[in-house]
Amino acid sequence: FSLCFRLTKCFVDTDWRVELKSKKKETTEDKDAEDTSSRREAEDLAIITVLGFFNRPTFLFFAFPALLAFAIKDHHLGHYSLWNVTGRLAMFAPAALSAMFMVSALDTLFYRGQESLSKGPVLTPMNFIAYNLNPRNLALHGIHKPWTHFAVNLPLLFGILPFVAMYVMARNWIPAIWKETALKVERRVDYVMMASFLFPVLILTLFKHQEPRFLIPVLFPLVYVAHDKFFKPGVLSKVLLGSWIVSNVLLTYFYGVMHQAGIPPMLIYVSRNLQRTGQGLHLISTYSYSMPQFLLANPRGSGFPIHTYDLGSTDLDQVIEFACGFHDALPALVAMPGSMTERHLVSGNGTCADSGLWKVASSVSRKYGVVGHPGVQFCQQASFSPHLTTEFLPVISNVTFGEVFRAVEQLRLDLFLIKCS
Repeated sequence: FSLCFRLTKCFVDTDWRVELKSKKKETTEDKDAEDTSSRREAEDLAIITVLGFFNRPTFLFFAFPALLAFAIKDHHLGHYSLWNVTGRLAMFAPAALSAMFMVSALDTLFYRGQESLSKGPVLTPMNFIAYNLNPRNLALHGIHKPWTHFAVNLPLLFGILPFVAMYVMARNWIPAIWKETALKVERRVDYVMMASFLFPVLILTLFKHQEPRFLIPVLFPLVYVAHDKFFKPGVLSKVLLGSWIVSNVLLTYFYGVMHQAGIPPMLIYVSRNLQRTGQGLHLISTYSYSMPQFLLANPRGSGFPIHTYDLGSTDLDQVIEFACGFHDALPALVAMPGSMTERHLVSGNGTCADSGLWKVASSVSRKYGVVGHPGVQFCQQASFSPHLTTEFLPVISNVTFGEVFRAVEQLRLDLFLIKCS
């Protein structure tokens, strides 16, 4: 957002200077003032880019169109050349290097402390890149189809807005690129916004792990590109605006009520039982986001050791192997989507006996088994509804009332005590 705002101001200032030059002869003072202004603009953009890069390295994909536009923004003045572009990009170096040094120093102090500065700096972007270049690490978080961002994530985040924006670009802006040689300021901003939407989304589709939150930065370019279609006189604009409102209400319900909604009440339930039983546990989650541990209300030194593990998109065999690998006396609890329960667990006869480690409520202590693991029991502790995880959706084999009702029942989070023998 900051890059887009700052770059728009750069373009407006450039056009003002162009108009001024056409009315009077340029002096040495004017040239010095223009160079000073360009350096300040470069410093602002460099600092924003470095802060964004250290926050998340994929920020560079979103920043690239804006930075490229800044580098060639004076090409219509007859100054366009590879040398001039290189010189303009070189303006970034002093501010960028200074910002990188300061941020890496803060990261090093935070992660290692003052006594560890001699071991070298902590470069968090490099750690991020090294982790995500490993396909096994990405598989832990989920593997998605290449079209997931365009077909699923963009509509989930922005409703009809991406479709309207792509229509505007295909109908008006892209054909104009081949017709115009010197672009007016509003056209230059238009094309930067178009590239700021398309370029990062296309690049991110090359990665196998694709989450909606990765695309949040394209909100500003999308609104800029598509906003005019929603407020023009006519029936179409009213239909688009109505669709926009309805889609936002539906998506608010999806993200605010359904998506991963079972995690907070599950953690509160575990916290209350911790106080009641007076002992710790191992808590494992699968197909969920990282658990906010503050909801466990278990401050350090309380005497209740709680070990939490976020296994990501891990199949049940690996979950069992992990949960059965503990060698202490603490119970192991597993939280999984209801759709995973229905697909992989087999309901057994009777209920689980109280192990003495974790008090089992008799009303919800159903016993489940797992095919291929005869010595493993899953004792259901509780269920929390609604809960939806897009990585493990319920499967509907036939569109019948019974199948739909069964799928709706799976929109829950199940908590199990796992027993291994």
